[in-house]
Amino acid sequence: MTVENHRPLVSVVVTTYNAAGLIRDALDSVLSQTARDFEVIVVDDASLDGTCQIVQDSLDGRCRYRVERLPANSGGPAHPRNVGVAMSQGRWIALLDSDDIWHPQKLEIELEVAARQGARFVSTEKRWFRRPEETRRWASLDLRRFNVLPRAVTHSQLCRKNFLCTSSVMAERDLFIRHPFPESRHYRAVEDYRCWLDIHRESVASHPQIQAPLVFYRVSGTSLSASKASMVCKHWRLYRDYYHDRRWPNSLALASMATYAFSSIYRQFKYRRSRC
Repeated sequence: MTVENHRPLVSVVVTTYNAAGLIRDALDSVLSQTARDFEVIVVDDASLDGTCQIVQDSLDGRCRYRVERLPANSGGPAHPRNVGVAMSQGRWIALLDSDDIWHPQKLEIELEVAARQGARFVSTEKRWFRRPEETRRWASLDLRRFNVLPRAVTHSQLCRKNFLCTSSVMAERDLFIRHPFPESRHYRAVEDYRCWLDIHRESVASHPQIQAPLVFYRVSGTSLSASKASMVCKHWRLYRDYYHDRRWPNSLALASMATYAFSSIYRQFKYRRSRC
């Protein structure tokens, strides 16, 4: 573990569980960032494989980092993310799941957009992949040569569908302190969505989403969001809970579920086309 007095600009919070075969790719993508003022905080959710050793081997001597191994598995990423945020020293928190990969200019472009627009929350589009070699061509592109423009994402848009990839989000640390990820088991696999909703309802009117896939999202049948029937139930419970203090909460929840279903079908269509 490296120790420095300098407070980093960005704290990269990586949550992981039994990811020995995946996490090296994720960490290598952090170490390849063109923006270098960061620390890496890895929170291991009581892995039973060699994940922690791979983290040490990958990061030791290459960047400022800390590793926290939880004594017992928490059953989902919310608690590890909250632990990582609490440990962080940076002004900004950039989230990364251990099975995803960043474009080398991800942090640089997000920081530039945040500074230009005075934003406290930034996200990007994502690109699906199954094998790391599928990401190499896009990762080799210098996106500074393109006019990468952001679009504004509002709270009302997020109420219709969670289209933010967790690993694409970078936000001020204070936002995550004020709006932590809910750790209830009922929010497992949708804890990020509730966090985005709370932040946009109470702390930011909108945020810029960069219209370029600066995150590569690994598609896996074992991912928490893979069970469609389970996700429908979780979203219904989330919407019912979120709108409980509003007039006509059931109607609002049904409206959100309808747009959720349509967006999910469209997302699957886009993914299949991208595989052609």
